[in-house]
Amino acid sequence: MRVRILCARYAWVSVLTILVLGLVGAGPIAAGSPLGNGLVQSITVASRSGDFSSPLDSTPDPDGHTIYFSATSRQGPGVFKVDANGGKVVPVATGAPFVAPRGIAMGAESDVVYVTDPQARAARGRTGQLFAVPLRHNGRPTALAGAVGTAPQGLTVVTQGRRDIVYFTGRDPANGRPAVFMLREDRQSAAILAEGGPLVAPDGIAVTHDGTVYVTDRAAAGGNLGSVFRLAHGRLTKIADHVLMGDPAGAALTLDDSVLLVSSRDVNAGTDQVLLINLATLDTGLVTMVVSANHAGGGVHRAYNTNIFSWADLTAGAAGTVYRIKLN
Repeated sequence: MRVRILCARYAWVSVLTILVLGLVGAGPIAAGSPLGNGLVQSITVASRSGDFSSPLDSTPDPDGHTIYFSATSRQGPGVFKVDANGGKVVPVATGAPFVAPRGIAMGAESDVVYVTDPQARAARGRTGQLFAVPLRHNGRPTALAGAVGTAPQGLTVVTQGRRDIVYFTGRDPANGRPAVFMLREDRQSAAILAEGGPLVAPDGIAVTHDGTVYVTDRAAAGGNLGSVFRLAHGRLTKIADHVLMGDPAGAALTLDDSVLLVSSRDVNAGTDQVLLINLATLDTGLVTMVVSANHAGGGVHRAYNTNIFSWADLTAGAAGTVYRIKLN
């Protein structure tokens, strides 16, 4: 099946939507099952709240109780949080050293959130930082040395024991080539998992329990169209093509690793939708109900311990909107 999807363009605006896709209670999706609106039991608005703009990416805490997101406000760019059931938006860390925070992710521990900033300044004139933001005692963002100068884009976190392993996309600072990285345990360096073609502008990233990596690339198909890749055993395989992706081009996996979700937009109407890829069969489907009222979908992430997702939209709702979606 050839999928053509138009995704959001990046734009600084003054409104927020965080879509909390609560797939709570949904069992594994079997190979061959239909994908799309038929999987959705209900979509409800959880709340509308906020005094901030341009949310790009969001991530739930491990159990889906709180949503953290990257955005900007009168206090400057940074990280914000809101109760997943709705409530007051609270700044977590704003202003310097953030310049244009983008991707955001959290592992199995709820005491730190990771944020990419491709424009944050680094030593020796290099650009791009990946920050760890402690959530206790209002800790200040700490730059992780292994990502300096990589212009990092999307990221995801896998926790082994109590150790977070951060995977991210960006560019090799040695030669500027697009790449997929994994921070080494000491955080002082990063292993390059894939580099160069067919990658062009890698963005969203998700990792299964067995270490298989999925990457969205906004430009890999040419003509402003993108692709979705599977990275396993050092080899990139294209699993979806001609997808005109968002900025960021969010990607997330269901808890059982059976389905990949990619934030996107309809090629004709320009409205939001979620591309679903059954990873056993590579069949695809779309979720459009309710979300198609929006026009600027961004990053998507899953809570580490449960099938609750969050999704940031740059333009929907004058005061911010939170949706809860439950699958059959």
